[in-house]
Amino acid sequence: MCLKFLAFLLPLITMAAKKPNILFIMADDQGFNDVGWKDKTLFTPNIDKLATEGVILDSHYVMPVCAPTRASFLTGRHAISNGYWYGNPTPTDQFGVDLDEYTIADMLKSYGYATHAIGKWHLGMYSVNHTPTLRGFDSFLGMYLGSGDYYNHTNSGGFDFRLNYINRLTREVDDYLLPNFKGLYSTEVYTNWTIELLHRHKKLEENKPFFLYLNYQTPHGPLHYPPKQFSNPNHDQSIPRKKYSSMISYMDRDIGYIIDTLEQLGYRRNTLVVFFQRQRGRITEVSW
Repeated sequence: MCLKFLAFLLPLITMAAKKPNILFIMADDQGFNDVGWKDKTLFTPNIDKLATEGVILDSHYVMPVCAPTRASFLTGRHAISNGYWYGNPTPTDQFGVDLDEYTIADMLKSYGYATHAIGKWHLGMYSVNHTPTLRGFDSFLGMYLGSGDYYNHTNSGGFDFRLNYINRLTREVDDYLLPNFKGLYSTEVYTNWTIELLHRHKKLEENKPFFLYLNYQTPHGPLHYPPKQFSNPNHDQSIPRKKYSSMISYMDRDIGYIIDTLEQLGYRRNTLVVFFQRQRGRITEVSW
């Protein structure tokens, strides 16, 4: 997937008179068929619109687990070559994407892009050098680990929700935990932050293209219903399946908000939007 994406992207960013903005959206553990244009029991009108009005890339492969797929996308190299042959890292594992790897964020930054990562990282936290803002990103808001409570943002007994950026004075990474986000649904937080970044870019860096790497944890377990005010259009399903489909529909709604923001700010015509399902679907938690 990444090599095809880079092969398509390189001519655009090296030869185009106006470099395209890039919004890359990754869903986590969403099944291949779990979109409305393939399964009518799923309500995903915004993802469906991206598919019907765009190009469907349905002949690519991902790794059987999470982190190696992410590592391969960021580096353009197979997991056996980029440090992720081992699989998913745990909080105590002492590895991440090899530090000599050149990421897509590094490349795009070298071509003048503003680069921001949002959501799930899962590519190493063993040292500060493995964290997003030292892997090519100007900022990061989200979680370092592979899963967590959607509301309390905890994993393995610890709080994992943070904001990173490079301090302009010290040139070191400032890492702030965000306890004020406890109780807020992570999908909504990531969406609102993405929209905030777009507005901030329009105000402060409009002459630069942007690369937003948006990683929803949806619908990775644990399966947590979206906020109660969300009207779930998916009926007549088992409880696990209803939770799962509600989470996907909520993410779809928020993707629509982001696309609307691109339109409002005048970015849509020059923004490449890619929606990518990172892995196979939830097998053990979701029953039909």
